[in-house]
Amino acid sequence: MDDVNWLRSRITLNEELLWQARQFSRGLLEYRADIATLWDDSAARHVRTRFLLPHQEDAARLLECLMQQAGKLSEAMAELEQVYLSAAEADRLSADIDRFLEEAFREIRSAADSIERATTAAAQSLSSSSHAEEMVQRANSYGP
Repeated sequence: MDDVNWLRSRITLNEELLWQARQFSRGLLEYRADIATLWDDSAARHVRTRFLLPHQEDAARLLECLMQQAGKLSEAMAELEQVYLSAAEADRLSADIDRFLEEAFREIRSAADSIERATTAAAQSLSSSSHAEEMVQRANSYGP
């Protein structure tokens, strides 16, 4: 779970940094809009066209990519948490299966012991039956 906590802290930090970057970018755009009416000569248009607009477009793309990354990291976090929950459930079920198998093996050993005792008793019974039959035949041979 340490990995999950570490990842969660990194995601939170990334979300905070992304929020700060968005605020900074928004503030810069607002500032540019405020001074656009004050600084509107050919030099300003050249700087705006050559430097500021490309920077603004790059910043917008970068922020969009970072927001997508943050969303994917959050999805990955949720999936990782589900993996840990599933692993814990698998461990619990595995322990249950181990207990059931141990109980089944005990029952099998007990059944095997019972079968062995029953086989021994049946053999003794057959032996006794044969002996009794032999004695009846001897008694019959002595006549009425």
